[in-house]
Amino acid sequence: MRCFKAPDSLRTDAILANLALMSIPVNLPEELVAQIDEINADRASFIEEAVRRLVRDSRGTGRDEVDRINALADELNREAEDVLEYQD
Repeated sequence: MRCFKAPDSLRTDAILANLALMSIPVNLPEELVAQIDEINADRASFIEEAVRRLVRDSRGTGRDEVDRINALADELNREAEDVLEYQD
């Protein structure tokens, strides 16, 4: 079993982890493989980094949505309180 340390660009919360690597077959279009090869001769590390970034970025999206919902909820609650004050 091969272990590695995540590169600085992929670390979250500055926590290093030793992860066991798993080999999986992936089918990609020839033109995409050619583009990968132009950027990095090590296809596996390129794809690993791309997947890690996508996973990291997708996690942030959910938090952003919750923050926006909470901000709107706060604003709506303030408006509702104003309306209730006028009713008294």
